[in-house]
Amino acid sequence: MINRTSPSCMPAVLAIFAVLLSILPVAAAWVFIVSNSSFRQCAILKNGMNLGYGAVFDLSRPYMRPIALPSYVDGTPLLSEELWDISITDTTILGTTMATAGDDGFNFAWRADEGLVREKDDPVLYQSLAGSAGHANPDMGSGRHGSGFVLAYLIANQPGGVQSCPTSLITW
Repeated sequence: MINRTSPSCMPAVLAIFAVLLSILPVAAAWVFIVSNSSFRQCAILKNGMNLGYGAVFDLSRPYMRPIALPSYVDGTPLLSEELWDISITDTTILGTTMATAGDDGFNFAWRADEGLVREKDDPVLYQSLAGSAGHANPDMGSGRHGSGFVLAYLIANQPGGVQSCPTSLITW
């Protein structure tokens, strides 16, 4: 019978275990601080909304990475669904949500005086808001852009530097 852990190597194993155990809280704190500062960044929009992350940690997503969503000034997200694309004008937010397992995606428009309007709920008002919105996503080129791309672009080009918005710590 071979003794695989001789008494002479036990102090070394305990020392390595102690070092790893002491590094764990520091690594966790670093992840929390970095995530907290980067996922609370937002773009303040001219139409009265913010574009930022839904939370610092999203437990329902891979690697707990949150999604970029339009939100009210107090941090309440306008939608909880992931966005396929988003268009932002000085007065309006237009977008399409992604279809989930039990729900269909939908087109939406938001304007401060009308609130959230889904195309399938009120197609006439939706077309009116979309038609009067004006030029969307200035300086980003043509085409459809995801909310993460639009947020990164707006943060990088935001006058006055990076802004921080109220954001939930955890969601799922």
